[in-house]
Amino acid sequence: MNERTQTLLAIAGIIVAVLAWLFPHPTIGTLTVTIPWWVALLLGLGAAIALVVVALAWLKHPSLNKPHASSSPAPVTVFNEALSVESGGHSEVHARLTEGTVIDVYAQEHWDQDFNFYVMDQANYSTFRNEHQSNDLYGEEDRNSYRFRRTIPKTATWYFVADTYMKKNDRLVDLEVRATDSGKP
Repeated sequence: MNERTQTLLAIAGIIVAVLAWLFPHPTIGTLTVTIPWWVALLLGLGAAIALVVVALAWLKHPSLNKPHASSSPAPVTVFNEALSVESGGHSEVHARLTEGTVIDVYAQEHWDQDFNFYVMDQANYSTFRNEHQSNDLYGEEDRNSYRFRRTIPKTATWYFVADTYMKKNDRLVDLEVRATDSGKP
């Protein structure tokens, strides 16, 4: 018996006991019937148990147990991986994301060394690869960790880039990207 059932039974029992004590002589029409208190208590407990059974059956009805639609969709992990970045180079992962999707990004260098981090669409990634310049959705440099939230402005393939341009030593960047879909097709 779960806690809710026990609570309902306890409340019903208290109500029946109080009523049996207050009204030991029930009246039916003009006829007054005298019954012992314990009979009234047993009758009341029987009625209380019947009410609890009906209430539990009603609460377990399938129409009451439908999952409620969430006001906002749950975030989905897009990436959760380590990027190995050679000294002076870059490493990327990419995903197709829809307009309005909210991304939560966390990137941290495994040994707390500085690196650069960018989020950009495919056209900007091509420019970045050739010229090491781009127009980013997000771009910061010379930190050992990054945490931010952005809304994707257009449906496209988006690149998450860890970069060690002008830096000595290889880097290992732990990257986690979670996305909450906008609901748009």
